[in-house]
Amino acid sequence: KDCIGGSSRTMMVVTVSPGSDSAHETLCTLEFATRARRIKLGSAKRNIVNKNNEERIKKLERDVKYLNGAKSKSDEALCSLRNKYKRAQEQLESLKQSKTNDKMSSSDSRRSLHEMSTKYNEEREIMLKKIERY
Repeated sequence: KDCIGGSSRTMMVVTVSPGSDSAHETLCTLEFATRARRIKLGSAKRNIVNKNNEERIKKLERDVKYLNGAKSKSDEALCSLRNKYKRAQEQLESLKQSKTNDKMSSSDSRRSLHEMSTKYNEEREIMLKKIERY
């Protein structure tokens, strides 16, 4: 099998008989030789295909290694982004709480300002009345 193929040459010897009693067997032998002559030797192609497959396998293994490295980097980047997202969410919650506190403080300040304004106006009225009496 190894010697038939590649760049080797193959020769076939057939035995034929001129007798009429062997005519059928001679015809079958010649037909076989004709069919055998048309055969393209595939073992060399298989060797080439196997070599190509080995190269493809090596390339695919390199690709897998590269993709695993890229996946690892992507996983790290994803983890980093998740951490940043978590910190941003925490900061957002803190800002929302601060805004709520500021609103409450602002509301308290307005109420206090209103109370002071009312008290000032009341005291002013009292002072004006006292001044008018004198």
